Amino acid sequence: MAEIPHITTAAPFIPGGTGEHRHILSTDELSTDFMLAKIKRAEELRTTEGKELRESQQLLKSRKVGGLAVYIAMFEASTRTADKHALAAFWLDMHVLPKNIEASSLTKDESKRDMVMNIAAQGFDVLVIRDRAINTPTMAASLDVTAVINAGNGWKDHPTQAEADIYTAYREVGTTEGMTAVIAGDNYHGRVNRADIKMFSKFGNKLVLASLPGLEIQDDIRQQLQEQETEYYEVNSLLEAMEYKPDLALLSRYQKERYVGENPRTGEPWDTEKIERDYHTHMALTPQVMSVAKNTKILHPLPRGPELPDDDDPRIVIWPQVKNAVWMTVTDYEYIFGVGPFEDGQAT
Repeated sequence: MAEIPHITTAAPFIPGGTGEHRHILSTDELSTDFMLAKIKRAEELRTTEGKELRESQQLLKSRKVGGLAVYIAMFEASTRTADKHALAAFWLDMHVLPKNIEASSLTKDESKRDMVMNIAAQGFDVLVIRDRAINTPTMAASLDVTAVINAGNGWKDHPTQAEADIYTAYREVGTTEGMTAVIAGDNYHGRVNRADIKMFSKFGNKLVLASLPGLEIQDDIRQQLQEQETEYYEVNSLLEAMEYKPDLALLSRYQKERYVGENPRTGEPWDTEKIERDYHTHMALTPQVMSVAKNTKILHPLPRGPELPDDDDPRIVIWPQVKNAVWMTVTDYEYIFGVGPFEDGQAT
């Protein structure tokens, strides 16, 4: 495994915004220096089984009578993401309130702005939010009344999953750069796919994007890859992608819930039944695919469908990936609250 270099910066890291609070809102904001510092911190924590957190726990407890509080608002379904934020908060001795949309006043026509103001007025110190609407996290952060972590904004982005995935690459492949990475599945509407494309490309990795015809990357991602001069290839099946001998392959489920109405590329209604049938034919981890993927590590953000039928093969590292996400979430909180190695906002 490659040694993480000593990192120094003259200017504060982003993400963070310009107001009183630090936020984690988009994968674009996560610089490579920032990510390397987070990986270094996560490695320190797991090496000591979390004992390094004691100083952060004490500092956070000293901030506020009763302790800091985290509000986890999952307005799209979540198990793993909600739980990792809760567990990471518990490790830092913070209080956690989980909330779903059925239990919120949004069902009574409360505006999302008022919801955020309400949460902050009660004294919550960070809002972890997932919403179908892509602008909700940035709206919440713009109010600057509490710290905000984007836990998935519709189809657009999922920065905390991209953090977990680049860390998993480091753990499983031994590096964050110089890899060939397959990103397969719903590259059109998959927020994890979009986030991973951004994350792995900024580290200079070669990308192989496996998409069904018509579900290729959107124009904004294509433009970004071209501007970065990223080496990337587009193919129409996972099997074809494996011919590139990738170091890792990031699979994803078909985002069926996002294919409503008309296909903006054709003007015709989405044929979801055909897409789903073709998806699980051409994007599935079949024995034939695995026979070609000799040394490829397989990642998946979960929940999985027929595209990942089992997890028995040691090349499939979805459970270490889940654990890695918890460690990275701890570093998110340390950054947001300015403790541990992020006290002054710089890598040291």
